[in-house]
Amino acid sequence: MRKDNMTFVKSMIITSVIGFSVLMVTMFIGIKYYVDKNSTSSNVQTQTLVDKEEQPKVEYSSNMLALVRKITEDNLIAFDIEKGQVIDKNITVATKVSDGYGAAIPLASIQPGDIVEVTFQQDKQKILCINKTSRSWIKPDISGIVVDPINSKLTIGKKVYNFTRDAMIFKENGRTISPSFVGEYDILELQGVEDTVWSIEVLKSAASIELIDLPKTEGMLEIDRTRMIPLHKITEPISITPGKHKILIDIEGYESIAREINVIPEERYQISLKSAKEAFTELNLIVANQEADYTVEIGDNTFKKGDKISVKQDKYTIIVKSEGYKDWQQEVKLNEKAYDLNVMLQKEEDETTSPDPDSTNGTVTNGGTNNTNNSVGATYTINISSEPAGAYVYIGGIYRGQTPYKTTLPVGDYAVLLEKDGYETYNTNIIIDNSDNQNSFLYVLTKQ
Repeated sequence: MRKDNMTFVKSMIITSVIGFSVLMVTMFIGIKYYVDKNSTSSNVQTQTLVDKEEQPKVEYSSNMLALVRKITEDNLIAFDIEKGQVIDKNITVATKVSDGYGAAIPLASIQPGDIVEVTFQQDKQKILCINKTSRSWIKPDISGIVVDPINSKLTIGKKVYNFTRDAMIFKENGRTISPSFVGEYDILELQGVEDTVWSIEVLKSAASIELIDLPKTEGMLEIDRTRMIPLHKITEPISITPGKHKILIDIEGYESIAREINVIPEERYQISLKSAKEAFTELNLIVANQEADYTVEIGDNTFKKGDKISVKQDKYTIIVKSEGYKDWQQEVKLNEKAYDLNVMLQKEEDETTSPDPDSTNGTVTNGGTNNTNNSVGATYTINISSEPAGAYVYIGGIYRGQTPYKTTLPVGDYAVLLEKDGYETYNTNIIIDNSDNQNSFLYVLTKQ
């Protein structure tokens, strides 16, 4: 019995050892399977991360309308017109540069003051494209521009533009200047968008002319037949655009001085009038009383009938004297090379003596009735008008008034001159006789 119990115990021990061994083997197999499975999963995740890193990112780009402030082969500093901020981006060999039509152009053709479209990557400093744009306008080589720095306005003809404090204003050497230093006679290049000017470049600074040694200040300076400046108003050098100009200087009493000049930017061109020559007028006195022997007094000079009369150009009171006739006198401005003056002398007895029916001044007809056509002493009222009105009227070289003008004149032949700023001078003659056929005269002036 005891022996059987021992056998049973041994059997249980052996069975337990075998079961434990099986359990241990099973555990080892399970652990290995679990480890292998986790290792495979980790490899898959690692591979997935690697694949994700190797996939290229999608890059987004932005466009802007920019005013170029500085540009080099490697860098662009510009002002974003639409956002109102300065940008600083890199230029690379891959950056494309084109004109407004998409054609490739050298980077050097983009200059400070240009308005361009810039395409760049949002998350990087690299510029993809720089294109000249049709959204802006350019006005090259213009002058006559008036700048109002206080109100930030700029006028070209009748068109008014705005400019802001962010606009570029610079000279030909690249130096930035204030708007107040932009002159009307500078030659400029403007660039802008719509009604706003963003770039003002002074291509050529204005030159000037200075008149020195003027013998007198009565007269006129004319530049290119478009600018007329009274000499008495000239107190400093006159600004002009660089280049060629035609200058005409008329000084009362002196011969006209004409010059063709060629000035360079910022030059002060001096014209000396020290050698100006006095001008003379040849006076042709036409005396209706051909039988009369007379003398002519002009200033300090006295001339006899038949003498050649030449006097310095000026304003004179001309007196004609003849025995048996009243003294004839008239104030005349002699400012031309030749001047015709019509004179009709009046006999001294004409005021007290009735006309003689048998004289050559009258004709007797119809049984002795006196039909006198004597024009001596007769006067007629005339009206002088112009289109447009407001012209200065000179009769016989003497200023009389402005059109419409009404006056009373004796019989005679009169030289009439009309002047108005912006219009050609009008010269004509009118004849006043006892027929009184015409007493109103209308003259149409021609624009210069």
